[in-house]
Amino acid sequence: MAFTQDWFSNSIPAWETSLKSFVGQPSIQVLEIGSFEGRATCWLLDNVLTGHESKIHCVDPWVGPIYERFNESVRAHRDRVVMHRGKSEDMLPAIPGPFDVVYIDGLHLGFNVLQDATMTWNKLKIGGVMIFDDYLWEHQSLDRTLVPKDAIDGFLTVIHGRYELLHLSYQVIIRKNDKGAHFDKQYFDFCQSITNDLAPIF
Repeated sequence: MAFTQDWFSNSIPAWETSLKSFVGQPSIQVLEIGSFEGRATCWLLDNVLTGHESKIHCVDPWVGPIYERFNESVRAHRDRVVMHRGKSEDMLPAIPGPFDVVYIDGLHLGFNVLQDATMTWNKLKIGGVMIFDDYLWEHQSLDRTLVPKDAIDGFLTVIHGRYELLHLSYQVIIRKNDKGAHFDKQYFDFCQSITNDLAPIF
């Protein structure tokens, strides 16, 4: 299939380095929030998720013709793709994990980025990799609540000491260390309740 957009190819070198330990391993599980036409999805299927029983869970509303384009792009790998069609805040609670890789590329509003991160951190395995897209993306209005950067910075501040920074550029890539296992679930539930309360503000 011919993709209509390419917002991914520039990230491939960083992904090759950051995800090399997962390549060809059995039962690798990936969670992708924001799949669009499936360009990043297909790269993962072709280059990382090549081991036995490896799968990718894709979360996206897939509005209109994008749904058909995504289905066509992953057709050759359909047995390794689990689709969750809807908003991430609605889909994520029912996706248990754990995951080796979490890729956050959904809505760019700071609130949504922070919500996706807090809802998936405890689903990420120790040694797992979390990738944030569009760290340096700017909205034409210059409204800081409409871009991911401040939300990503805030999340990294909250989990300070619980991750290793692998890459920092237009994307941020981190690896969860063993201290991340002790990040209190009650605290994350508290963070989730705050973001839910703040949703109407954004």
